[in-house]
Amino acid sequence: MNFTMPLCQTAAGFARHTDPDARKREASRGTDAFANASLSTEALLMLAGLIAAIPLLLFAPGARRIPPSMFGLIQYAAPTLQFLIGVVIHREPFGQVQLIGFGAIWIALAVYALDRLWRAKVRRA
Repeated sequence: MNFTMPLCQTAAGFARHTDPDARKREASRGTDAFANASLSTEALLMLAGLIAAIPLLLFAPGARRIPPSMFGLIQYAAPTLQFLIGVVIHREPFGQVQLIGFGAIWIALAVYALDRLWRAKVRRA
C-alpha cells in the first residue's frame, strides 16, 4: 500500500508547526487557515486526509472479493440513495421524464439480476 498521500498532510502540518516563523508569515499575509483555529481543530484538519483514506484503502480489497457483476449492481446504490435524499428530504423536483428514466434503469437492472439468478439456478441443477 502507498501511504504517501495520507501522510503528506500530516507531515506538512508538522513541518509548519516546527517552523515558528512560518505561522507569523502566513498570518501576516492572511493566508493561514489555522491562524485562529484551536489545537484540536488543527489536529483534526491535519488528520482529515488519513481519515478519508481509510475507507478507500479498505474498499479495494473488499471490491476484489465479490464477483464483478455484483460489484456493478452495488455501484447503483449510492446514486440511488442520493436521488432519494434529494427527492424525499430536500423536495427537489422530480417529473414524469425523470420517473421514466429512473424506472427504465432499475427495470433493466432487475432484468439483469433476475437473469443472473436464473442462470445460477440452471447451473446448479
